[in-house]
Amino acid sequence: MKKILYRFISVNKSLRYGLLFALAFVITYVFYLANEPEFLPYFYEIGKITYTLSLSYISAFIFFFINQHLSQFNSKVKGRTYTHNKIQKIIRLNTELQQALIRYGDIETNGNLGKKTLTKDLVNKCCSKINPYQPVEVNGTQTFILSNWFEYFNYQHTEINEVISSLSKQSLFNDDELTEIIIKIEEHFDIYLNRFKGQQVSFEKTDLSYFDDGIIGFNNLTVKLRDYSNKLNKYTA
Repeated sequence: MKKILYRFISVNKSLRYGLLFALAFVITYVFYLANEPEFLPYFYEIGKITYTLSLSYISAFIFFFINQHLSQFNSKVKGRTYTHNKIQKIIRLNTELQQALIRYGDIETNGNLGKKTLTKDLVNKCCSKINPYQPVEVNGTQTFILSNWFEYFNYQHTEINEVISSLSKQSLFNDDELTEIIIKIEEHFDIYLNRFKGQQVSFEKTDLSYFDDGIIGFNNLTVKLRDYSNKLNKYTA
């Protein structure tokens, strides 16, 4: 019943209000107006015509709801589910990055990071302790080792671009808010985290602090993406 109610609420507001008016008039006409004498000329004829039109509207609405709206709604749900799963991949990539920073930065976080991201101060602290030229062990769905942090950021950038490409090819669900967030994430990698495209370069400092602004930006955008994902998740059931 709850699902049917939500599907009804998702119908255009003017169409919903039209149905409610039609139902209210039909009920009022059948149980009250039809049995009352007309108090103005032609009110009976007007009532009869309005009653017929209301029944026609109700029939048309039911036909539209069953044959068109439910089909479109189910397609949108599938699109939202697909999009939600792709969003989770970016969130997982950020979580992997947080875990790598904690591990190689050798800091205490008072338990599991969970859905939180490292604060700006903790990111700076981690980056100051990490050598960007050291190998990076990635602990995700599979565990593997990359030669250095340059390769690691390039790997994450490639994965994010795959998500963007997949979302751009599907037409079931599109949203400007989501597009803005993931484009900004891609830009952060392109400008800050992966500007060297995986190639190792030399810095004056031998730590990861060159990338801390990019990491902090990625974290902040992931928080927005997680909030969007939670909102989207309400409509995928």
